Amino acid sequence: MVIQDHIESSQVNSLKRKARSLDPPQTNVQPAKRSRSEPTETFSSVEKWLSHLPHNEPFEADDMSLPPPKRSRSSDTLSRRLSQSGDSTESTVSRDKKYSAYRDVNYPVVLETKGSFMRPSKAGLVDEDKTLLEKLLVLSQPVPDNSLFDDARFEKFHSLLRGRSEARVYLDLHPLIVPSAENLYISGREEFEGLIEGHNDLWIKAIPFYGPRPQPDHTYGFKWSNFTETQRRKLNIEPTEQSLYTAREDIYFPFLTSEVKCGKQGLDLADRPNTHSMTIALRGIVDLYRKANRSSDVHRRALGFSVSHDDNSARIYVHYPEIDGNDTVYWRNTIKELNFRDGKGREKWTCYQFTLNVCQLFAPALLKRLKTVIDELPDPIAQTLEPASFDDLSVLSSQDDASAPESQDESFRKPRKVGGLQVELRTMIQNLQRQLEQQRADSIAQLERQRHESEQQRAMLTAQLEQQRKDSTAQLEQRKQDSEQQRAMLMAQLEQQRKDSDQQQKELVQLLKQQSEQIRELSLKR
Repeated sequence: MVIQDHIESSQVNSLKRKARSLDPPQTNVQPAKRSRSEPTETFSSVEKWLSHLPHNEPFEADDMSLPPPKRSRSSDTLSRRLSQSGDSTESTVSRDKKYSAYRDVNYPVVLETKGSFMRPSKAGLVDEDKTLLEKLLVLSQPVPDNSLFDDARFEKFHSLLRGRSEARVYLDLHPLIVPSAENLYISGREEFEGLIEGHNDLWIKAIPFYGPRPQPDHTYGFKWSNFTETQRRKLNIEPTEQSLYTAREDIYFPFLTSEVKCGKQGLDLADRPNTHSMTIALRGIVDLYRKANRSSDVHRRALGFSVSHDDNSARIYVHYPEIDGNDTVYWRNTIKELNFRDGKGREKWTCYQFTLNVCQLFAPALLKRLKTVIDELPDPIAQTLEPASFDDLSVLSSQDDASAPESQDESFRKPRKVGGLQVELRTMIQNLQRQLEQQRADSIAQLERQRHESEQQRAMLTAQLEQQRKDSTAQLEQRKQDSEQQRAMLMAQLEQQRKDSDQQQKELVQLLKQQSEQIRELSLKR
């Protein structure tokens, strides 16, 4: 009842303020005649004002239980910024316009002034990531059958692409250089579930640090569905707001970009937007780790990759930050430069396999690390529910009393029970605290169950791999024994055949001797 009385009193005060705001202004212009007479002076009470409202005008009462919606200043800023820029946020821009900012010869220098370098640092990557890069390059992946990269077609295909447009190179060659993980998932590669791609899509949600928004020819990132509602709330990702963590509304934390560029400048020009895009992507990861006070965990760590290629060659890069206190600098290191025709196409599948290894090995590990850090961030809802001191509640209550205008109608005044209100508020706060503690305990229990299940799965996989190894060893040993037996049998057969041949030869010689004796005897008788 006390809370209801407080709400009713607030509703009354709001109605009073609305009544005064609707009073006609005092001007010299004669108001137009209405079907019913209207009062010309300020009403003494809200009831009298309500009774004289015109019947032919509808009146809708406001919902006093909810505050009026507020438009955030950041939303206004975003709308104004987007309206001032000439780029469309919902459609892509032409390739000429896309690369116009990157053609400036001073662009790499400008990037360096912004803290992004298109070269490796002196310290370089940590040893663990250097080992990872070697693994990503050498591990084999299944390649498509009957493709244009087959040995019988490769030379004709390569000759066909020479001098063709970037669109043709992207259409025919790019899928064999940087394959689609989404298409492979549809074809049965379940390990690529949760990945999402963009093809020439404008990063409408990104916050560029210099120049236009990125629009890579090919983008790899994580689907929004990889993150729980609580995790997305902690990232403060809103539909109308730009974010450090998203490229598009559905692409979170992009980790690989690719650019296709032909012509005289070619790969040098493609490297620039790739560096710009991955610097923006890495800024989001570094910002996330800073919020969790764990920025040292990503110092000199590989956080993203890029591929630049034309119709003849490709370049593979790794991107990483170096963090010194509040300062962050982003670097790029070359992993591999390859020519598709070197060694008669010996390295033509290298980039293809590297891309799939990134999606299969690097991406899941990165996603797990990101989700772990996000879970450590405070929940905005939990922060808003933190109990305030009762002195603050008393001050707020007194401010409400002072700000409410006095009414001439005493019937609207309700006695307040301040002590009872504080007791009820204290009870509500205690209940909320218990609920939060229960949720925290449930979350810890759930994480413990997940960890236990993960350990069980790991043990099962280890046992399966060990059993497979034993089975493979046994099969190889059996095959070896079978091969030895077959060899022995063949040798025995050959030996027997040799003996039979010798015996036949002896018998033939003996027969010839006998025939010769018979001929001699016949000749003597004659």
